[in-house]
Amino acid sequence: MQIFQTIQNAISAENWTHAERHLRQWCKQKNAPAQAFYNLAKVLEKQDKHEQAEIWLKRAIAIDNGYVSAIFELGRYETLFGKMDRAFRLLKRAKSLAPHDEDVLDLYYQVAIGLGKWADAYEVLQHLPQSVKIRASLYRVKCELGLLDERSRSTWIKEASNAEMLQVVSRVSKGTLPFSGF
Repeated sequence: MQIFQTIQNAISAENWTHAERHLRQWCKQKNAPAQAFYNLAKVLEKQDKHEQAEIWLKRAIAIDNGYVSAIFELGRYETLFGKMDRAFRLLKRAKSLAPHDEDVLDLYYQVAIGLGKWADAYEVLQHLPQSVKIRASLYRVKCELGLLDERSRSTWIKEASNAEMLQVVSRVSKGTLPFSGF
């Protein structure tokens, strides 16, 4: 029990070196839980030791293949390293395990859009709370899927009252921006 308090105190004090040392000790124990490996990965991330953090996330998942936080974080790492196909597979797995986790869904749809997986992005976007960012992404996905006729596009464009939405509208307009009505 002493080690847990020591780790918690080190993390609270943002003493990452101290936390790392004790988390490594915990991870060496027989039957150490996935959470020990996950927490070590997060502490390593705080110290910009990203390659090491990725290894410990993989170990956490090896211990508990349903550990959504570790799967999500590994997917996030894959996006940072430009490994988008791997990221998508991990995030899809995280989404299947935690279908209402907004962090998982947010990164999942962004990676899906980046890979041109429009139907996957659409599936998530239509169920997320409608912010400007979500509406802009949903508009783009609907255009890419051919789900908006000219009248529908015109309605969305008229509602585009900010730079982010206008940028998306311009990007996916394919030369058919109906500027009348502004």
